Amino acid sequence: MNVSMLNVLLEFAPVPAEQPTYIGLGTTLMAPIAFGGPLAAGLLADALGYAAVFGSPRPRGDRARGHDRARARSALDRRAARRRPR
Repeated sequence: MNVSMLNVLLEFAPVPAEQPTYIGLGTTLMAPIAFGGPLAAGLLADALGYAAVFGSPRPRGDRARGHDRARARSALDRRAARRRPR
């Protein structure tokens, strides 16, 4: 649920006395989606793999360790470049 959803529901209510009803119905109708979305994504990840859900393969084994080392080296290089006098 995002921040503006409740404000939009308040705007949809025709009279102020019905605002609590609109808020209650709106949040109740969003509950199955908020519960089912992550559950469906988890089932999809189990069935089709990580790349199907997130769009890129997750590095595994030696590739993962090398990727982490390369990222750490590039971060150290950036820090060193900032410290060098110009």
